Amino acid sequence: MLKKLSWRVLGIISLLCCELVLSGFTVVAHRGDPLAAPEETFQSFDDGFAAGASYCELDLRESSDGVLVVSHDSNLKRVTGQNMAISKTPFNEIQQAHETNGEPIHSLQQLFEHYANQPETKFILETKKNKQKPIDMEAKLAALINQLKLES
Repeated sequence: MLKKLSWRVLGIISLLCCELVLSGFTVVAHRGDPLAAPEETFQSFDDGFAAGASYCELDLRESSDGVLVVSHDSNLKRVTGQNMAISKTPFNEIQQAHETNGEPIHSLQQLFEHYANQPETKFILETKKNKQKPIDMEAKLAALINQLKLES
């Protein structure tokens, strides 16, 4: 009985190993390719896709006027040199801050519009919140996806 059980276990482990080997991997460029270009810029995302990534990951925050902003940090000091809290600043002011490659900080809508005619570009979106605020980011995200007809 024990011998029969051990062969079954060995068989199951072998099948699982085959599944892992044959399933391959999905490459995700974290914030684009931040070694080649400033993170979460169009240049960084382009470089990430050019390097073979299937997806680019990006982070979202909400500006004081409710715009979904592409930024990992809650403050733009590290990436632009300007001490600007995203949640306390309207988007038109945020856009005046530029990354080292000259690109402004982008809204999610700008990103979607920039890549609209490139269906091979896919993104993983992470909503960044503090103490569950803002509470409507996912609803805004869904509304923008529906508005731009990006459901598929």
